[in-house]
Amino acid sequence: GSASQQELKKAKGNTPELAVAMGQLQTYHHKFALAVEAKNHQLANFYLHEVEAAADGIKENIPSYEGYDIRKFMKIMFDSDVEPLETALANKNWDKVRQKTIDLTNSCNSCHNATAHGFVKITPGFDNNPFNQDFSVSE
Repeated sequence: GSASQQELKKAKGNTPELAVAMGQLQTYHHKFALAVEAKNHQLANFYLHEVEAAADGIKENIPSYEGYDIRKFMKIMFDSDVEPLETALANKNWDKVRQKTIDLTNSCNSCHNATAHGFVKITPGFDNNPFNQDFSVSE
């Protein structure tokens, strides 16, 4: 009865909220896109690393949510798009980096659709800087 309800409530209290973790991932994704837009290789590398760290944190700390295997979905949809993005960035092939960023964004939305969250539609975020930050390369 009430003991198991208390345990459930306690367990839920210790579980990170997926929306908060995804919001952090989205912020790093957007900052990455703005660094790409500015062709700032150092900053883009930094934010791509943060994108990957945020995604790894979600897979590790929130492996399932509302009955969905979040870890599995992210491994299939997210991870497969990160490696080609890393390669394009390492080669400073900015056109390809932009395309691979769009591919990654599309995978985010495909995953949202597959997990009954299709109403959460992510955009690449190029040319849309709401941050109090200059993404240009220092001369």
